[in-house]
Amino acid sequence: MDTRELIELIQAIAKTSGIDPNLAVAIAGKETGLNTLKVRVEPLWKYLVVPRVFSQKLGISYETECTLQSMSWNCMQVMGSVARELGFSDHLTRLIQPELGILFSCKKLAMLKKQYSNELDVISSYNQGSPVKNSGGAYRNNQYVVDVSEKLVQLRRP
Repeated sequence: MDTRELIELIQAIAKTSGIDPNLAVAIAGKETGLNTLKVRVEPLWKYLVVPRVFSQKLGISYETECTLQSMSWNCMQVMGSVARELGFSDHLTRLIQPELGILFSCKKLAMLKKQYSNELDVISSYNQGSPVKNSGGAYRNNQYVVDVSEKLVQLRRP
């Protein structure tokens, strides 16, 4: 799939998820440069969703399920455990498929959009879980928010 096709796929899934297609593209650009094959282990991740249940259901080891839930997947880097929270019950390795990884990333964005009315809070939360700010009022992940926001401005230009 070339870049144009991937952007069209992201936009289509974002639209059906009720989120701004430009926001999804901007996040995918920031997260991976639009690379659907990217995965990353987050070694300190501790927010697992019933890994023993999923490991037994899927016939994999408990340790494997824990590791897969602690990984971010695809061009928008959705966490495995987030996909589980949002109803994904198949093998987490399937999140490498563009349609699935993007779908569950957009579901997460849609959830955050319902939770936060401020788009900057949504962007920050997508990356760090919630819109935590430092004592000076800047997001703790301020550079991420700035980078995505700048890309959004470019994408929204007519």
